[in-house]
Amino acid sequence: MLGIDVEPWVALEKEMRASGKFNPRGLEWRQLLRDCLRGLAVVGWSKAYDRILAYGVVERSKLSDTFQVRKLFVGEDQRRNGNGSAVINNIVQRLLLIPVCGSPSYFALTDSAKIVQVLETNHFKKVTTDSMPDVGIWAKLAGVYDRLPAALRNEKADGRHLLMRPP
Repeated sequence: MLGIDVEPWVALEKEMRASGKFNPRGLEWRQLLRDCLRGLAVVGWSKAYDRILAYGVVERSKLSDTFQVRKLFVGEDQRRNGNGSAVINNIVQRLLLIPVCGSPSYFALTDSAKIVQVLETNHFKKVTTDSMPDVGIWAKLAGVYDRLPAALRNEKADGRHLLMRPP
């Protein structure tokens, strides 16, 4: 494939799947690489450029000028040495610099308290049914209703959060 070493991408897919933390949609190594080649992903490489240590992507939703921050991944080595939050913060900041449109809105779905903290540092706000009573309608229009946190569907909370960052 264009002279690109696919082994790091195959390994990334395996590691992301093994974590059990990611929606399997779009986790194929070809899709991860395609997102990178399209300029929509941020990749953290090892010094030898033989392993992917961190990854994140912005993905267009079905709503105009609205993008989801997805697949925020930090490898075990980075998490173990205590750099996980700093690496995620760097990825998020770099994702927000990708020129996707003139005035984008962003959102993210996560069950990770560390990711929530990083996103809040980057001006994302947790969504509640009080702050956004029509969140279910918004989620259907954005194409993410099936992944909406249970509490936002008036069900028992499942520990997941929707965070939004306006333009």
